Amino acid sequence: MAQIILTNGAAAATPAAGAISVYSKTADKRLYYKDDTGVEQGPLGSAGSVTDKARGFMTAAFTTGTGPVKVPIDTVSFDTNGLVDLTNTRITPKKAGYYSISYRASVTGTAAGQRAFPMCYKNGAEVARGVDSTISTVSPIGAGGSDIQYFNGTTDYAELWIYTSTPLALESFSYTSFLALVGPL
Repeated sequence: MAQIILTNGAAAATPAAGAISVYSKTADKRLYYKDDTGVEQGPLGSAGSVTDKARGFMTAAFTTGTGPVKVPIDTVSFDTNGLVDLTNTRITPKKAGYYSISYRASVTGTAAGQRAFPMCYKNGAEVARGVDSTISTVSPIGAGGSDIQYFNGTTDYAELWIYTSTPLALESFSYTSFLALVGPL
Protein backbone atom coordinates (compact mmCIF):
# COMPACT_ATOMS: atom_id res chain seq x y z
CA MET A 1 0.00 0.00 0.00
CA ALA A 2 1.38 3.42 -1.05
CA GLN A 3 1.75 6.13 1.54
CA ILE A 4 1.44 9.84 0.75
CA ILE A 5 2.90 12.36 3.19
CA LEU A 6 1.65 15.97 2.88
CA THR A 7 3.65 18.90 4.25
CA ASN A 8 3.39 22.66 3.84
CA GLY A 9 6.12 25.20 3.20
CA ALA A 10 9.20 22.98 3.24
CA ALA A 11 10.67 20.15 1.24
CA ALA A 12 9.86 16.87 2.86
CA ALA A 13 12.53 14.36 3.78
CA THR A 14 12.98 11.36 1.50
CA PRO A 15 10.01 9.10 2.19
CA ALA A 16 10.16 5.41 3.05
CA ALA A 17 10.13 2.80 0.30
CA GLY A 18 6.85 2.83 -1.63
CA ALA A 19 5.81 6.28 -0.38
CA ILE A 20 5.86 9.77 -1.89
CA SER A 21 5.99 13.14 -0.15
CA VAL A 22 3.85 15.95 -1.58
CA TYR A 23 4.63 19.48 -0.42
CA SER A 24 4.35 23.13 -1.41
CA LYS A 25 7.16 25.63 -1.49
CA THR A 26 6.50 28.92 0.27
CA ALA A 27 8.29 30.94 -2.43
CA ASP A 28 6.17 29.87 -5.42
CA LYS A 29 3.17 28.19 -3.72
CA ARG A 30 3.31 25.27 -6.16
CA LEU A 31 3.13 21.56 -5.38
CA TYR A 32 6.18 19.33 -5.65
CA TYR A 33 6.77 15.71 -4.73
CA LYS A 34 9.65 13.41 -3.81
CA ASP A 35 9.61 9.71 -4.54
CA ASP A 36 11.29 7.09 -2.37
CA THR A 37 14.60 7.71 -4.18
CA GLY A 38 14.64 11.31 -2.93
CA VAL A 39 14.28 12.87 -6.40
CA GLU A 40 12.21 16.05 -6.43
CA GLN A 41 9.65 16.46 -9.23
CA GLY A 42 7.50 19.44 -10.06
CA PRO A 43 6.06 21.94 -9.98
CA LEU A 44 2.75 20.14 -10.55
CA GLY A 45 -0.60 21.31 -11.83
CA SER A 46 -1.68 24.12 -14.14
CA ALA A 47 0.98 26.52 -12.88
CA GLY A 48 3.79 24.16 -13.87
CA SER A 49 4.57 20.77 -15.24
CA VAL A 50 6.71 17.77 -14.45
CA THR A 51 7.39 17.42 -18.17
CA ASP A 52 9.92 19.50 -20.13
CA LYS A 53 9.02 20.19 -23.74
CA ALA A 54 11.24 21.85 -26.33
CA ARG A 55 11.38 22.13 -30.11
CA GLY A 56 13.88 23.97 -32.26
CA PHE A 57 14.06 24.27 -36.02
CA MET A 58 16.11 25.79 -38.84
CA THR A 59 15.01 28.90 -40.78
CA ALA A 60 18.26 30.20 -42.30
CA ALA A 61 19.58 28.96 -45.64
CA PHE A 62 22.12 26.16 -45.17
CA THR A 63 23.94 23.82 -47.52
CA THR A 64 25.35 20.58 -46.18
CA GLY A 65 28.75 19.15 -46.93
CA THR A 66 29.35 15.56 -47.91
CA GLY A 67 28.88 13.15 -45.01
CA PRO A 68 27.41 13.94 -41.57
CA VAL A 69 26.78 17.62 -40.79
CA LYS A 70 25.16 19.26 -37.77
CA VAL A 71 21.92 21.09 -38.65
CA PRO A 72 22.00 24.66 -37.32
CA ILE A 73 18.87 25.02 -35.18
CA ASP A 74 18.20 28.78 -35.06
CA THR A 75 14.57 29.20 -33.95
CA VAL A 76 12.54 27.96 -30.97
CA SER A 77 8.97 26.71 -31.52
CA PHE A 78 8.42 26.20 -27.79
CA ASP A 79 10.58 25.67 -24.74
CA THR A 80 9.03 25.16 -21.30
CA ASN A 81 12.25 25.28 -19.27
CA GLY A 82 15.08 27.01 -21.17
CA LEU A 83 16.33 23.80 -22.79
CA VAL A 84 17.11 25.07 -26.30
CA ASP A 85 20.62 26.48 -26.78
CA LEU A 86 20.63 28.39 -30.09
CA THR A 87 24.33 29.28 -29.76
CA ASN A 88 25.38 25.61 -29.77
CA THR A 89 22.25 24.45 -31.68
CA ARG A 90 21.29 21.78 -29.17
CA ILE A 91 18.69 20.87 -26.58
CA THR A 92 19.85 20.13 -23.03
CA PRO A 93 17.21 18.60 -20.71
CA LYS A 94 17.33 19.95 -17.14
CA LYS A 95 15.70 16.96 -15.44
CA ALA A 96 17.17 13.47 -15.31
CA GLY A 97 15.16 10.76 -17.00
CA TYR A 98 14.07 9.25 -20.28
CA TYR A 99 13.01 11.61 -23.07
CA SER A 100 11.10 11.03 -26.28
CA ILE A 101 13.00 12.55 -29.20
CA SER A 102 11.53 13.41 -32.59
CA TYR A 103 13.61 14.76 -35.45
CA ARG A 104 13.39 15.46 -39.16
CA ALA A 105 15.51 16.96 -41.92
CA SER A 106 14.65 17.77 -45.52
CA VAL A 107 16.93 18.58 -48.45
CA THR A 108 16.39 19.66 -52.04
CA GLY A 109 17.84 17.00 -54.32
CA THR A 110 19.60 18.09 -57.49
CA ALA A 111 20.07 14.72 -59.21
CA ALA A 112 18.76 11.17 -59.02
CA GLY A 113 20.76 8.81 -56.80
CA GLN A 114 21.66 11.34 -54.10
CA ARG A 115 21.28 9.99 -50.57
CA ALA A 116 20.26 11.68 -47.29
CA PHE A 117 19.15 10.71 -43.80
CA PRO A 118 18.69 12.55 -40.48
CA MET A 119 20.44 11.52 -37.27
CA CYS A 120 20.00 12.31 -33.61
CA TYR A 121 23.25 12.86 -31.73
CA LYS A 122 23.62 12.71 -27.96
CA ASN A 123 26.75 14.28 -26.44
CA GLY A 124 28.41 14.45 -29.87
CA ALA A 125 27.78 10.82 -30.94
CA GLU A 126 25.06 9.31 -33.13
CA VAL A 127 22.40 7.46 -31.12
CA ALA A 128 19.56 7.20 -33.66
CA ARG A 129 19.21 7.28 -37.43
CA GLY A 130 16.08 8.23 -39.35
CA VAL A 131 14.86 6.90 -42.67
CA ASP A 132 17.65 6.53 -45.26
CA SER A 133 16.36 8.06 -48.51
CA THR A 134 17.66 8.02 -52.07
CA ILE A 135 16.46 10.74 -54.40
CA SER A 136 14.81 9.41 -57.56
CA THR A 137 13.99 12.77 -59.18
CA VAL A 138 15.04 16.36 -58.68
CA SER A 139 12.82 17.35 -55.74
CA PRO A 140 12.72 17.94 -52.01
CA ILE A 141 13.08 14.82 -49.91
CA GLY A 142 12.61 14.64 -46.18
CA ALA A 143 12.84 11.97 -43.55
CA GLY A 144 12.54 11.75 -39.82
CA GLY A 145 12.95 9.48 -36.87
CA SER A 146 12.26 9.10 -33.19
CA ASP A 147 13.88 7.48 -30.20
CA ILE A 148 13.86 7.36 -26.41
CA GLN A 149 17.11 8.27 -24.65
CA TYR A 150 18.18 8.78 -21.03
CA PHE A 151 19.51 12.27 -20.17
CA ASN A 152 21.26 13.04 -16.87
CA GLY A 153 19.59 16.47 -16.47
CA THR A 154 22.85 18.43 -16.35
CA THR A 155 25.38 17.81 -19.13
CA ASP A 156 23.67 15.46 -21.63
CA TYR A 157 22.38 17.15 -24.79
CA ALA A 158 20.75 16.26 -28.13
CA GLU A 159 21.55 17.60 -31.60
CA LEU A 160 20.11 17.19 -35.11
CA TRP A 161 22.51 16.00 -37.80
CA ILE A 162 22.06 14.98 -41.42
CA TYR A 163 24.10 12.76 -43.72
CA THR A 164 24.17 13.64 -47.42
CA SER A 165 26.13 11.93 -50.19
CA THR A 166 26.80 15.30 -51.85
CA PRO A 167 26.34 18.94 -50.72
CA LEU A 168 22.60 19.73 -50.72
CA ALA A 169 20.49 22.67 -49.56
CA LEU A 170 18.38 22.02 -46.46
CA GLU A 171 14.80 23.20 -46.64
CA SER A 172 14.31 25.91 -44.04
CA PHE A 173 10.76 25.71 -42.71
CA SER A 174 9.57 24.94 -39.20
CA TYR A 175 8.14 21.58 -40.28
CA THR A 176 11.03 20.35 -42.46
CA SER A 177 14.15 20.38 -40.26
CA PHE A 178 13.54 20.19 -36.51
CA LEU A 179 14.48 18.54 -33.22
CA ALA A 180 11.98 18.07 -30.38
CA LEU A 181 12.23 16.51 -26.90
CA VAL A 182 9.54 15.70 -24.32
CA GLY A 183 10.24 14.23 -20.90
CA PRO A 184 11.10 12.92 -18.52
CA LEU A 185 8.66 10.17 -19.35
